[in-house]
Amino acid sequence: MLTGIRKGLTSVGVMAAVLFTGPAAMVVPTQVTAQVVAVSTAQPNNPALTAAPEVLPEPARGAPAPSSERTPQETTAPLRWITADAVFPAAPADNGAPYSGLLVAPKADGLLVYVSPGADAVGMIPARVIDSEGSDRTWMPAIGPIDGKWLQVLLPARRNLPSSGDPVNGATGWVLASDVLTKSSNVTVDVDLTARTITVADGAAVLDVFPVSISGGDETARGRSFVTGRYSTAISQNCSAQPMMALSAQSESVDGYIDQPTAVQAIHAFSEDCRSISGYTAATPGCIIANEWDIPRLLELVPDGTPVTVR
Repeated sequence: MLTGIRKGLTSVGVMAAVLFTGPAAMVVPTQVTAQVVAVSTAQPNNPALTAAPEVLPEPARGAPAPSSERTPQETTAPLRWITADAVFPAAPADNGAPYSGLLVAPKADGLLVYVSPGADAVGMIPARVIDSEGSDRTWMPAIGPIDGKWLQVLLPARRNLPSSGDPVNGATGWVLASDVLTKSSNVTVDVDLTARTITVADGAAVLDVFPVSISGGDETARGRSFVTGRYSTAISQNCSAQPMMALSAQSESVDGYIDQPTAVQAIHAFSEDCRSISGYTAATPGCIIANEWDIPRLLELVPDGTPVTVR
């Protein structure tokens, strides 16, 4: 496993796929309650890479207090971390609400997530879901209207496992605007697997179009996701480093790649020497591969949190 800024992610043998090997971060405990104000940053000892994904609890039933009378510390339900290795059946599905042009990130570990404004908190997001190069926060796109107090965001977690037969991706949740950092961005990424193109736009202005060198084909999850972070890894010691953007989307056909509990997908490079080692020249198990000489420009244009649509 890679360490340092690559902590939590590793490459898969000779497969052009990105794996998430534990909760972002392993920099947080696996269970606390919302009554805990300060979150410990101690790491679990020797976390098992083959552990089953966490299934977050359904929201508590009953009439919640009005949001104006509610603070994050008032809920007492045990909360789990919402990361790539968590499964969040309670999460509302992405309803296609337009992007707001706002990216949000936790101010600190333990950003409380709600299934609706004023309801009980059902999970928490760490400050970092992966140790992304160039960012110390996990940025998420806000969708729908901005009302000043509550923001709906896309989440870096699955709604269900593929083996369940239920929808996998498209998890959303609500956060308090006072609990997040914000910045404006109208940058979007559109991946057309038929045309084999990656189009980066800023609002209505197209910034650049890149060819998809190797496609994940039917194994690539369609729909909306976002860039959770970036890092570089190599497929083997005989293969050059592959810069990549990890996505919140995961495979909709397998619960995990090889012996891992997750199946995170990504947009990344795949050098000629790596293609020779792996044998992948036309398709990969889900990831979207750009030419290695295009990736620096792609990374330059696309900040963490950028919405990505695959079709």
